[in-house]
Amino acid sequence: MTTITVVAGYLDLVTLTPARGKVRFTPLSFVHSDDGTTLLVPTPVDVPLDEDGTIAVILPIGNDPDFAPTFSYRVEEFLRPTRVARRPYTISPVSTEDPLDLIHSVSVQPG
Repeated sequence: MTTITVVAGYLDLVTLTPARGKVRFTPLSFVHSDDGTTLLVPTPVDVPLDEDGTIAVILPIGNDPDFAPTFSYRVEEFLRPTRVARRPYTISPVSTEDPLDLIHSVSVQPG
């Protein structure tokens, strides 16, 4: 099975200090091997922000021909103080993006 490293960094907009909280990655479907011997259950993965407001996590991805369908993840950012999921979005990473920085995976609307 192929994996990819996903990274991101967050700052508090008001204080410009490292943000606190977590990022949740939830696979959007069950993934199974073509021979039917392996089933990956879509279990959420919570990744806490470190003291610098960054994350790094290794996730399985779907460019392995022995597994179907491809991997897509719902990404939810829970940043303090609100602890409410902000800007949920979906990613479908491929190995050519390793490491994948979430800043390049999200379109941001100018305020």
